[in-house]
Amino acid sequence: MISINEAKSFLKSALKKEKQAEEHCKKILNFAYLNGFTGVITRIKNDEARHQIIVKELIDLLDEA
Repeated sequence: MISINEAKSFLKSALKKEKQAEEHCKKILNFAYLNGFTGVITRIKNDEARHQIIVKELIDLLDEA
């Protein structure tokens, strides 16, 4: 079993990766927009934002432990 600090460190690393994914996602969304795939853009943006919120909530839970 890992400690709370190790779990927080792991989640903070995951959050950095989610932010990087968001940057890559912007490039993909631009490609999708330019090629007429506008229906998926909002869903992808919402998913990326939701992933970051989930990781932040997990970190907050560990802060409360």
